[in-house]
Amino acid sequence: MIGLDFSLRDKLHEKWLGKNLFLKMSILIFVASTISYFFNLSSGQIAFASMIAFACGMAIDTIFYHLLKNKKWIYKTNLSNSVGALTDSFVFPTIAFGFFMPEIVLFQF
Repeated sequence: MIGLDFSLRDKLHEKWLGKNLFLKMSILIFVASTISYFFNLSSGQIAFASMIAFACGMAIDTIFYHLLKNKKWIYKTNLSNSVGALTDSFVFPTIAFGFFMPEIVLFQF
């Protein structure tokens, strides 16, 4: 579902361009991460890791998408989504399990 989330947020990025874009994106990222946390609340550290990873992935996706604003949509979306997914894949297991596990990051990505 993370790919769908990133792509839908990229569409919103296009619609909101120039209209308090970063404020709206920040609110969207905060709300989505908080929802992610509350869906996993009973799992403690895993829920926290999911929330932080989701927020980091969304933020990186938004930044990269914005930096590529003059490129074609398919290029912007694929590159920003890939970097966002890689960020999520790196942050989640590192926080959830307390140390960096490159094989888990690679398989999750």
